Amino acid sequence: MRIFNKLSILSLALAGTLLTTGCGERIHESWVEKPAAPVYSDPLIFDRISSAILEDPQLQGFDIKIEVSDGHVILSGLVNTQEQAERVSMHSWIVDGVNTVDNQIDLP
Repeated sequence: MRIFNKLSILSLALAGTLLTTGCGERIHESWVEKPAAPVYSDPLIFDRISSAILEDPQLQGFDIKIEVSDGHVILSGLVNTQEQAERVSMHSWIVDGVNTVDNQIDLP
């Protein structure tokens, strides 16, 4: 009877281990091709930033220059308040594909 109890416990432990760790074929991560990350072109980034700035009522009428190179954005121009300069920067940062933003916008 004791041997039967020990075998039952051992069988249950083995079954529990197989259920929690899986008993199927394992695949090494190097065998699976990772999905490609989205690619954002500089013209697409430029268009999205430009659109966001043009649609912002607080920034309409200002001449803001946007340069994009490999996801790095340089902003220049003249606005009236620090809040407006920060809004231009914020519109740039929220665009997918932007890596850095160099805000060189001046105040009068």
